[in-house]
Amino acid sequence: MTTDSNPFISQPDDASAQSDASAGRPYAVHQPAGYPSRTDYPPYGQSSGQQYDQSYGSGNPYTNPYGQPSAQPTTRPPLWAPWYGINFGHAVARFLRKAFVFHGRASRGEYWWGMLFIMLLSFAVGFLTVAATDLAGIDIDSALSDNIANIASTVLQILIFIPDMSLSVRRLHDENLSGWWVLLPMVTTIMSAVATLVVLVTGSGDQAAQTMVIAMLVFFGSELLTILLSVILMILPSNPAGARFDRPPVTQ
Repeated sequence: MTTDSNPFISQPDDASAQSDASAGRPYAVHQPAGYPSRTDYPPYGQSSGQQYDQSYGSGNPYTNPYGQPSAQPTTRPPLWAPWYGINFGHAVARFLRKAFVFHGRASRGEYWWGMLFIMLLSFAVGFLTVAATDLAGIDIDSALSDNIANIASTVLQILIFIPDMSLSVRRLHDENLSGWWVLLPMVTTIMSAVATLVVLVTGSGDQAAQTMVIAMLVFFGSELLTILLSVILMILPSNPAGARFDRPPVTQ
């Protein structure tokens, strides 16, 4: 019995067979009449599972699948996690709520919005101090007014010292750096003060003017180095490995 006479094997029509033969496909398989043709196969080399959403199970919802922080997370991250793409209002709220928190991470937005808030707060305190002394009838150019302004500024610096320090430590953690790096600018400031004192003490009386110039150059050079180090440490990009500093709450 030949395949041509077998009733259980579907026979292609002559037109399809001729078209397949002319296209160089002599062994093409034809669907039996009445069956739909399969045209929904995935491209060659791609499994059918790759057609589904690849975002499912991508891992940490606060970082994108490639390991870099997401610029605009779809949901607000918890307080212990860094917030990438944060705005000014939320950054100020976090700055105040995490004033004494030295663990965890802070994004660049959290840090620089916080620094802007500190700057605006300093201007506000200075303005209110001048307005208060003026209302009290104290001459703005007097020594008493200067003393009041210095006292107000000192009190503000004391109040924001710990929150500023904790925010800087969390920013370093976001870069996967130890929080102790926050002391580097302080070290250069101390070194500048010591160097200036040494120059002033060792300078002779006949060269007082030259000694003063050298002391000023040492002081301002060290201060410039301190500012430069502070900016460089705080603008470094985020590193996902900094998650080792996180302390998420333990859920039962």
